[in-house]
Amino acid sequence: MSQLDDKIEAFKNLMIEVLPDRVVTRDYKPASEHREEDLRLGVFTLLFHGVPKFGELGASPAGVKLFLLGQFQIEEKYTGSEIEAGELQMLEEITQVLRAAEAKYPDIPRMKAIDCASSTQMEHPYGWVAVVLEMYWTMKCN
Repeated sequence: MSQLDDKIEAFKNLMIEVLPDRVVTRDYKPASEHREEDLRLGVFTLLFHGVPKFGELGASPAGVKLFLLGQFQIEEKYTGSEIEAGELQMLEEITQVLRAAEAKYPDIPRMKAIDCASSTQMEHPYGWVAVVLEMYWTMKCN
C-alpha cells in the first residue's frame, strides 16, 4: 500500500468505528448489485477522487480528494420525502465522522467536505448522497 492508500484506509476504518450500523467499503457497486439487506442498513463507499493541487512534476501531493457515496433503499410504500430524510441522516453521519476525525484521531489528516449532491428523490425506492471530501496534511520539508 502507498502512504496515500494508508491514509484513505485509516479514514475508512474510522467510518466503520463511528458508524457501526452502516456498511462501509472502498469497493463501488451500483445499488442494483448490493444485497438488499446491506441497502436497508445503508452503504457508504469511499473512493479516491483525485488530487486537488498536484503541484510540480514529481512532487508529492499534500492532499487528495475523496468521493463518499452513501446508498440505501426504503420500502416502496414510503415517499420521496422519506428518501430525502434518509439522505439528510447520512449527511449528518458524515459530519459526525469528520468531527470524530478532528477531535480524536490526530493521525488522520484533516478533512473537509467541499461538495454534495443527492438523488433529489428521483430514484425511488433508492436514495443516495454523494460528498466530495478533501483530505489534506502539512508536508514536511527537509
